[in-house]
Parts: sequence; structure tokens; C-alpha cells
Amino acid sequence: MQDAIENEVAEKESPAMRKVAAPVKKPKKLATAIGKAKASLADKAKKYGVYENFGAEEISFIEDKFIAMGNLSNEQLRLRTAMTEFKEWCAKYKAEPTHSS
Repeated sequence: MQDAIENEVAEKESPAMRKVAAPVKKPKKLATAIGKAKASLADKAKKYGVYENFGAEEISFIEDKFIAMGNLSNEQLRLRTAMTEFKEWCAKYKAEPTHSS
């Protein structure tokens, strides 16, 4: 009975609740992580459309991995700027409509 309930809940999960794509988890550089996240999000947008909090999981994961909260060095400020640009990209992203022949 419990398994049936869990399966039903999993089927109804919105795209926003899905886990971060595996390629986003492995990069050692912020620029690579952002690039892979953008590609992954573009694929999600084509499949599910753009939804509220689009990219929130990826943003949170990347910030946790690359941004040191107490560190205000020039390098960390540069990384924060890149993250801000990525957040703005997520907020403004519009999926291109797919045309069927």
C-alpha cells in the first residue's frame, strides 16, 4: 500500500521538484556547471515548459558547491557575478516553441 502511494506521488511531481541533472553535479569549474545547467534547463523547458522557480534546484546546487558565503575575495565576487547572471538567465528564459511538421 505504501509503495503505491509513493509511486502515485512520484508520478505527480512537478518538474520543479525533480533532482538536479547528473552532468551539473560533476564539473570542477563554475562556468562549466552553469553551461551544463543551461543545457539541462533548456531541455526541461522544451519537455515541460517554463515553470515557477525555473532553475531553482540548479542555482541552489551550484551556489552550495562553488560559493563560499563568508569569503569576499575578488575571485568569489567574480563567481557571485556569474551566478547572478545565471539567475537572471533562468528568470528571463523563454523556451522556443517546437514546430511539428
